[in-house]
Amino acid sequence: MSFGSLLNMKGTITRYTVTYPEDKMGAATKTPTPTVIATDVPCTIQPKSGRLRAIEYGQTLQAMYIGFFLIGTDLQEADEVEVNSVVYKVKFVSDAAGRSHHIEADLSR
Repeated sequence: MSFGSLLNMKGTITRYTVTYPEDKMGAATKTPTPTVIATDVPCTIQPKSGRLRAIEYGQTLQAMYIGFFLIGTDLQEADEVEVNSVVYKVKFVSDAAGRSHHIEADLSR
């Protein structure tokens, strides 16, 4: 069984570029612009860890996920990956074990 056959999900990778156009008063304003880098990217997303965090009106679950991608996938920290209408933020990207076999990415929601 090949690694690629285990990637049973498809994702869309979005990267934000930031520009600083001037507003009406001539001041620079930060404007993030989304650019779709790739669609139908083979991947698998799995839960990694989670913890309850207290917030002002109760608590929330802060969850981390791990994403598996084919080597050569154009994925960078701060990108977003959308899989099954769920958007994950890419926190860290690594070449698993340094063997150019596949990419592992730490993700959050």
